[in-house]
Amino acid sequence: MGFGKAQRSVWSFPYGLNKEVSKYLKKLKLLDSVYQLLVEDFEGLTGKEIAAAFWDLQSLHDKYIEFCRDWTEKLSQLQKLEDTKKESANYDMGIFQKCVRRLTWDYQAILSQDPHLPMELLPDDWGGKIAKEFVETCRQKFPVG
Repeated sequence: MGFGKAQRSVWSFPYGLNKEVSKYLKKLKLLDSVYQLLVEDFEGLTGKEIAAAFWDLQSLHDKYIEFCRDWTEKLSQLQKLEDTKKESANYDMGIFQKCVRRLTWDYQAILSQDPHLPMELLPDDWGGKIAKEFVETCRQKFPVG
């Protein structure tokens, strides 16, 4: 559900999901075994420090950046190949559309690991924001039917 692990039995989340969590715990018959706390201040740590401590944001950031780097290279190579074929009567933009579908699939694989924290808790150069803009640009340049 995107919770960050503070320690073995303590989990954190920056959104008020008490009702949803209670419903889930009730379904699992764990409602009497779990205590939910609403904490507005975690003394000694800023929101960004808490986020960095409870979630592996650096690893996720690196995955986003690697995704953008890899796909920039793939699309660049494909563009060079397709530029040589443009003179052909058989030229088809479909190959780019297929690549954007694959690019979207790869992006969603990383996105599924993202806890979707508020931007104010993320590093200023957050790779998730960079990757989202990259994917949107690719989708605009090569729209998928």
